Amino acid sequence: MRRNISFTPATHIRVLSKSNHGISGGGASTQSKALLRLERKMTTENLWLYIVSILKDNPTYAYNIRVRIAEKYGFKPPTMTVYTVLYRLIREGLIEPVDYNGMKVYRVTEKGLAIYEQAVKYLQEVVNKLQSKEKTTPNKDE
Repeated sequence: MRRNISFTPATHIRVLSKSNHGISGGGASTQSKALLRLERKMTTENLWLYIVSILKDNPTYAYNIRVRIAEKYGFKPPTMTVYTVLYRLIREGLIEPVDYNGMKVYRVTEKGLAIYEQAVKYLQEVVNKLQSKEKTTPNKDE
């Protein structure tokens, strides 16, 4: 199911399915604050992952990054946030601006691709641990 994330003026995120119900299955008013916090942290607060993901496929210009994130991932990050993250990624050496027919486009560096792959691997490990059905025993010292 494709979800759309909308931003209110306070940059609070709501994830809505096409039927206007939150991920938790109820209406937006029943959506958990904890889940909203997770969605915000996994989207806007980690926007660099989405930007590098878009750029690893094809270099593109800044405005198109925002459009492609909306198309591919179903949320629209604030324009200024995209530019801020772009500049931080450049300073860190994860992406670089290049001239393409007189236009500035951005592409991922080798360092950026390596860091992106490490991040994706880390996220996969976290999800695997969260989904693990391994039983744990309480600590006897507690």
